[in-house]
Amino acid sequence: MSWKNVNNWHWEERDCVDWVKKYIEENFKPLALAADKVKITNLTGDAVVSQRKNKLIAVYDIQAAFKFTEITTEYEAKVELCSESSDNDFELSLRPNDPKLRSAILSYCSEFNKKMLNDILDFHKAYFSESVLLNRQQPSVESSHVAVNIGVDSRNLVNISDDFALPISAEQALKLLLDDDLVLKWSQGSFTKSGDVKAIYDNLILYRILSHDNQNIKMEWKVKNWDSFGSLKISISNDESGCKLSTQLEGVPPNFADDHAPFFERYYWGPIKRLFGIF
Repeated sequence: MSWKNVNNWHWEERDCVDWVKKYIEENFKPLALAADKVKITNLTGDAVVSQRKNKLIAVYDIQAAFKFTEITTEYEAKVELCSESSDNDFELSLRPNDPKLRSAILSYCSEFNKKMLNDILDFHKAYFSESVLLNRQQPSVESSHVAVNIGVDSRNLVNISDDFALPISAEQALKLLLDDDLVLKWSQGSFTKSGDVKAIYDNLILYRILSHDNQNIKMEWKVKNWDSFGSLKISISNDESGCKLSTQLEGVPPNFADDHAPFFERYYWGPIKRLFGIF
């Protein structure tokens, strides 16, 4: 914990992608095979641990490619391990395809992902403080953000609101979020568009702009593992140090209630600040 960050209240972030990759290499053993039977061939992605308002949160998206032999058949597989994934909600490619093996791997990945998330938090909490609260797998919707259980359906969707700050003008922020060419820049070339649906970071985030004026943007918005779109409203106003962005998310999965602040910092506000040379 920084000496300036009293009671772990302000934003701090630590890159942990190397730690996560090593953890996967040492512990990922699907199908209860011996370690020498499963070979990790490639690991790519991002992982960070951050704390805000005395809560420790891990956000990661790792693509793990591996191969193994089952009886006499050689298999190649690739799975995405993501902090936003729910039970068996993983993107998995398996060649040659085998429905029983696919089901077994998905079941294993679900349990492995839960354990990895908790182990990431346990290992990195000492960097921040022993007193920080851990945002473990399947967190409660109660948080320091405004999170209201709206009971829309069996998924128990919630509404979330929060405020963020950027050291740029409201006009600049509005343009950075609406101009496709600028989105392409701050998302590091990962912007794509299909009809009116736009995507950034290899389809990790998908959105559709519904309306906007000089202070507000309304859109349909989702993380790719979600079953359906939620709604996002961003209200932007100038203040003494730049601009304030107020986000209102409606109809989103409850496990995003505590993750949304580091998620927006990781994929929106952080890249925008780096575009302006602000770190």
